[in-house]
Amino acid sequence: MHQHIRLNRWVVGIGAVVLISLNDHFLVDRGRGIAFEERFRGYSKARKTILYVAAVDIVLASGIALYLSGTAYHRAFNITVRQGW
Repeated sequence: MHQHIRLNRWVVGIGAVVLISLNDHFLVDRGRGIAFEERFRGYSKARKTILYVAAVDIVLASGIALYLSGTAYHRAFNITVRQGW
């Protein structure tokens, strides 16, 4: 199809402001982030390690899923990407 979605910089900026505002509201204004940090300090070393490993695993799995979905999208629509800079 070779149709690309072109995003206006204003749309991206407004989207970023909305996401940042929601993050700030739930984690800071409601105090949930600070409350979790206080509880986290009291956890045992083993439990902290498990939570850190789980967080890293989630980030890696998200990155891998993003890469695989991008390559599948390119293959499905026969989009070639130039290599290099």
